[in-house]
Amino acid sequence: QLPLFVFNELFGCPADIGDRILFGISGMFDGVNAERAAEVLFGAVGELVALKRGRPGEDVTSWLMQHETRMTDEEMVYQLSLILGAGADPLRNLIGNTLHRILVHDEYARQGGLIDEAMEDTLWENPPVPNLAPHYPAADVEFAGQKFEAGELIMVSFAAANNSPSLAAARRSGSNRSHLAWSAGPHACPSKDPARQITMAAVENLLNRIPDIAAAVPEDSLTWRPGPFTRGLTALPARFTPLPAPDRAPAPGQAPAGERAEQSGTARKAAGTGRWSQFLNWLTR
Repeated sequence: QLPLFVFNELFGCPADIGDRILFGISGMFDGVNAERAAEVLFGAVGELVALKRGRPGEDVTSWLMQHETRMTDEEMVYQLSLILGAGADPLRNLIGNTLHRILVHDEYARQGGLIDEAMEDTLWENPPVPNLAPHYPAADVEFAGQKFEAGELIMVSFAAANNSPSLAAARRSGSNRSHLAWSAGPHACPSKDPARQITMAAVENLLNRIPDIAAAVPEDSLTWRPGPFTRGLTALPARFTPLPAPDRAPAPGQAPAGERAEQSGTARKAAGTGRWSQFLNWLTR
């Protein structure tokens, strides 16, 4: 849940609202009960907008409200849903897919653990958003020998474009970043550099923390999420040597360890049980 944790900090989103945002985004991308997922997403983002209307802060949500366009609540909900959906879900897939590539391809370890190479190869061959950018022709048109009627949905496949046989030679001899995983031109992803940095930091810290991590199951037994707009694993089973929990000295005025454990247990029972809340509880305990 690292991507949504970053977005929570940026947008000033409480954990209970974040749980529902994550549920809604995942459901919409997977296409499983997408209508219900959309209701949950828009409802949760609507609560965030109402919260920030009453208590603005130093966060993206509040700054958008202060923009000279003075967006309505409805406009804010759709704008934030687009930003959160386009950022959080593809980013977590990129992190997972990059780690998956490192665990199943030994050459990265032999080359000194080139995380950036693994990430770029992932963007080439296993991009987190394989298909998107819907277009609707205004009139009947023929393109590349295929006829399309006015109003017919045309979907761009970044994954197919990246794997075109005509690009094989160019990929070997040219820049490794010339793929279309971020799209291109004026509509290219505006956050590709932060996404790269977050992915690099996530994978690098994980490998530094547990250097003996290895895939726990054969690659062909892994399950990928459904839906045409997302490419990510449902789980990536791994084995590694467990690390002892670090001892932390209590801060001035903090209860002893035994009392803290009792208090934290009570607090966890009262806290949210969604994946986002569980991640925050783990991160801050």
